[in-house]
Amino acid sequence: MEKRVQGFKGSSVCFQTILPSNPAVFDISFTKDEDKKVQWLGFIKKAKIADAPGFFEDVAVAVKVFLEPVVASIVERRTFHGFWTAPGPWR
Repeated sequence: MEKRVQGFKGSSVCFQTILPSNPAVFDISFTKDEDKKVQWLGFIKKAKIADAPGFFEDVAVAVKVFLEPVVASIVERRTFHGFWTAPGPWR
């Protein structure tokens, strides 16, 4: 994960993006946005992802749980020491 965090961090520096401590995507109002719900359903339909969560709220919560510790470490300028094991067939 260290390389991925460096890549995420490096991308924000490269594009001179200021990473907020609480990005809009983490806000509950983002998960309630009807346009985002429609976009999500369109994405899974077009990509033909049969086992994707049907509710955008579920996806947004999972993304928040996954990314929030990484974002916090970048904002706080500390090294992220967590790791993630991908579920499913990925190695």
